[in-house]
Amino acid sequence: MVLFTHYYWSFPLIFIFIKNQLNIQSAKQEEKSLIQQKLVELQQKALASNLNPHFIFNSLNSIQHFINSHHPVEANEYLSKFSRLMRMQLNMADKSLITLHEEISRIEFYLSLEQMRFGEKLTWQIHIDPAIDVYTFEIPNMIIQPFIENAIWHGIMPSSIPGNILLNMRLLTDKRLEISVTDNGVGYGQNKSLHHPEHESKGVNLITERLILLDSKATNLLVFEKNNPGTKVIITLTSKMYRNKTPIMA
Repeated sequence: MVLFTHYYWSFPLIFIFIKNQLNIQSAKQEEKSLIQQKLVELQQKALASNLNPHFIFNSLNSIQHFINSHHPVEANEYLSKFSRLMRMQLNMADKSLITLHEEISRIEFYLSLEQMRFGEKLTWQIHIDPAIDVYTFEIPNMIIQPFIENAIWHGIMPSSIPGNILLNMRLLTDKRLEISVTDNGVGYGQNKSLHHPEHESKGVNLITERLILLDSKATNLLVFEKNNPGTKVIITLTSKMYRNKTPIMA
């Protein structure tokens, strides 16, 4: 009887011990996940910061070209708008994720500056899937801008025909976000594939690294397609790569 009583009291104690150990392990795992998440965020910011000098360099080239080719009054107007764009850039610099509204606003401002230099030679359209709320949908900072710049500098600028850029975003059935940048330039990215290192630019490498940080199992993150004329770049984000504050309606 005494032995039975001993075992009777042992079972609750063992249960409490196991439960406490599981709680401790769960807390440690949660802490580890938070640390890993913070590390990924810091790595993203570090990689994104490497894209900023490239962006500024291209913008300064635009200013130099504009000053050399236009009147001083127009050059001053361009410089004024450029300073506003730099302010936008600085305000977003420390963010690993930004809303689509912020990204689109920056791209539109950048394109309006480039249009001052190109005039009627540059037009653009932006199409957004109605299922996407641009104010609550967040994507990695500076993953679209470099391809817009490449489309202008390596596609449209060398071309002899009027240039057009189409930015399109849509949600796929598996909740992946597809972002495409299409131009009708000379074809700066013809037949290039990220599976061939010799074709990778620094900007493309940085963007790829950032996306892999967010989802290491993802494939076909960036695809270059040849158009006639021009190039289409497709960026595919898995649900781990973006954040949506409102649920997507089925």
